[in-house]
Amino acid sequence: MEALYDEAVVERDDLRFTEFEHDGAGTLAQVGLIGTVFCCSGALVKVTKWMGVRRLRRREFEVRTDYYQYHAWLPKSRQKRQLPLLRYDHAHGSEPHRHEFDANGNCSDVRQLTLDTIPRLDDVLREAAELCAERSAS
Repeated sequence: MEALYDEAVVERDDLRFTEFEHDGAGTLAQVGLIGTVFCCSGALVKVTKWMGVRRLRRREFEVRTDYYQYHAWLPKSRQKRQLPLLRYDHAHGSEPHRHEFDANGNCSDVRQLTLDTIPRLDDVLREAAELCAERSAS
């Protein structure tokens, strides 16, 4: 995240990790990353990501994303309503996919993703900032 601050992509964030244990046994079962990222371009990105944790060996863990949603939008301004920019998720039991929205906030494209094409959070933040700059220029 520091690189995104240095590149002036991110202005601030309130991301936080939440940990859940197996039945109070002290064994980590799930980690959540939740919050909002405020981009310098004006875009906001809501992050919801849940990762299952499984112990392999004494000090080795396997972490697997069980659910994620990165939802970017332009906030409401005096002249305009809040407008979605893009959303990555695999909600409603579906395969991972990407929603893109046009300048009016209507869904213009939904593209299925594979494990190899799911972007990292830093890539999503850069993409949201770029789309926001494009929309602001037009």
